[in-house]
Amino acid sequence: MDRHPLDARATLGLVRPCRKFFVKVGEEVFVWDRDQEEVPDEALRRHFVHADGLIRIPVLILGTTTAVRGFLPDVYTEVLTR
Repeated sequence: MDRHPLDARATLGLVRPCRKFFVKVGEEVFVWDRDQEEVPDEALRRHFVHADGLIRIPVLILGTTTAVRGFLPDVYTEVLTR
């Protein structure tokens, strides 16, 4: 991140192709599945781009299948062992 910070454009470029999203906000976890409904760019920006214009962390991106934002050990285990 220090050498190659991901700005809003780069962040959205990474997450936009994903089909499924897990986002932790406080104690809640939101799950979006593009096979069920489209995810608006505004929602992706709000949950993956910090107010300073850089990527929110932690984020785990698995190719074009899944993006996970927030520390979610159970979700990490699920998506990394498929």
